[in-house]
Amino acid sequence: MANDNQIKEMISAFAAGCMDQENFIQFKEYLLKGGDLPRRELGELQNTVALIPIILQQEKPQAEIKKKVAKRLIDLQDEIKEKIKAQKIKETLAKEEAARTAEEEVHFDEVTPILTTKEITESIRQSKKQKTKLPNTINRSGQASSAIKRKAEHTETGGKSSKLTTSFLIAAILFLFAAAGIYLFLGHEVKNLNKRIASLNKEMNKLKKELLANKKEVSDYKQLLKFLMNGKMAVIELTGGKNYPKARGRLYFSYETGDGALILENPPKVKEDEAYQLWLVTQGKSISLDVLPPNNIRKYYFVFNIPRLPQSKIQLFRITNEPKAGSVIPLGNTLLFGTFTKTE
Repeated sequence: MANDNQIKEMISAFAAGCMDQENFIQFKEYLLKGGDLPRRELGELQNTVALIPIILQQEKPQAEIKKKVAKRLIDLQDEIKEKIKAQKIKETLAKEEAARTAEEEVHFDEVTPILTTKEITESIRQSKKQKTKLPNTINRSGQASSAIKRKAEHTETGGKSSKLTTSFLIAAILFLFAAAGIYLFLGHEVKNLNKRIASLNKEMNKLKKELLANKKEVSDYKQLLKFLMNGKMAVIELTGGKNYPKARGRLYFSYETGDGALILENPPKVKEDEAYQLWLVTQGKSISLDVLPPNNIRKYYFVFNIPRLPQSKIQLFRITNEPKAGSVIPLGNTLLFGTFTKTE
């Protein structure tokens, strides 16, 4: 921070929030040691940066982009479903393989040895009675053993099929629950995001309107001050009419240009189809100067081409409520009235 340019660059980066850690530490040490900063520059930069989000035009995504995002969400949902399904099938097959291995060990250890011992015992007993019938007995024993084995295999196959069907049914139910949960969650999140976007858009539009109104008001104030600083001014104090005691006003009249500025305080309310109409009364005749639409924000108006009559011939200025298009003669109530008080 050897010169003013480096200090200004640091202030700009700090106001914009893009200062890196090393420069921030240097900037902080500079301030703690009592370093001088350009007067009011940091505050003005921060105010300018704060107005950037309001001034920027909001970019809404195109319909095609929205469709691509929605398609991607659906694809992700399908991928999650497929992964869950594959995992469930893998677990089911592993369980079935383990069950089948256990059943085969039981049949090998228990069923086959018992049947073989039984058949051998029967064959030995029959051989003692009739040696010639031993081959038939062995054949019948073998057929019985084969039949029992076929029955056991059939029972085992039926049990496996039943278990497999149950596993698939459980997997399908879990898959449906998972899919429904994902769908509801995504739907809820999308709905919340849409509400948030609508709320932000509404708030942004409101801020834009207020900003434009403030800019217009500042511009009008500058124009009013410029008008009041030019030339000799006649001042007409306006007082509220009979039914409007709190209403006040002041009309500044320039003899050099024939223009005026009307400032109202607590102006009376008029109907939606009505407006203020300013009149100049001279020799018992009312001359319309201007029709002024009511405005809740602006309390001052500019009036042009006021007749340059001597003060002695001007009896009164008054404001009445008339239709928006104006009237040829005063027909409404007198809201404010007044005459010359002094010249500035």
